[in-house]
Amino acid sequence: MYRIVNMKETVYTDPLAAYIHSWGFTRPNNQLWHFDGDVAYRVLTPKIPVIKLQIFAIKCALHVCQDPIFVAWANEWLSGVDRKREKVFEVYNELNILRPHAIPKDLEAALEALTSIKARLEVEIIMHVSHTIKCVSEITELDYYKLLREVIDDDEII
Repeated sequence: MYRIVNMKETVYTDPLAAYIHSWGFTRPNNQLWHFDGDVAYRVLTPKIPVIKLQIFAIKCALHVCQDPIFVAWANEWLSGVDRKREKVFEVYNELNILRPHAIPKDLEAALEALTSIKARLEVEIIMHVSHTIKCVSEITELDYYKLLREVIDDDEII
């Protein structure tokens, strides 16, 4: 059984499940422990490449945001057709200009996913991935573990 130290009530059979469900990638100081009877072993937390986290954020946002501008960009970016930084800024600005006042959660999720691509520092990228997931979770239930596992296991993605 695996458990993040701060998550005393929740125990998982897979270290990645413990990591993602505790938002472990947003808290670098969390420690992952494997419990075997009365013995506990510290386990290295999974290191997920930043690009995979960005892909994960985009895929999460696609579950809730159907804005044609975002969907077209996301599909092109995910397929590798257009990953230019200028395009990311262009799409971000288009989405922001269209709705200058209160931003609905689905669009906020899309903007956070876009910002995870715009960001340069790993800590900023991780923060925006986390915000994307938070926005999505306020709209719908999504099996984040399954989606992240698919992204991690897909060697073709990158």
